[in-house]
Amino acid sequence: MNRVMIVGLVIVLILVVVIAGVGVIALDVMSYTATGSESLNPTGTSVGHALVVYNPGVSGEAKSAAQKIASDLRAKGYEVKLAVSGAQPLRMHQATI
Repeated sequence: MNRVMIVGLVIVLILVVVIAGVGVIALDVMSYTATGSESLNPTGTSVGHALVVYNPGVSGEAKSAAQKIASDLRAKGYEVKLAVSGAQPLRMHQATI
């Protein structure tokens, strides 16, 4: 009976590890397939241009931080491009970065 219980626990542990591994890989792949950019225009006259580039990662914290930075720059009057690293090239009209 003890052998059967140990084998059962080992199988359960292996399944948990495999499922967790697949979950981490799936989240990582999904984060790296995120593409695109977002333009944030100031409410008044633009005082300049800003480019905020981030790598989304697994947790999404980088995106949250990048969005906060972009919002703060927008509030200060900047035209902001928020982009994921590895996305399509951005075209900013003759902006000096």
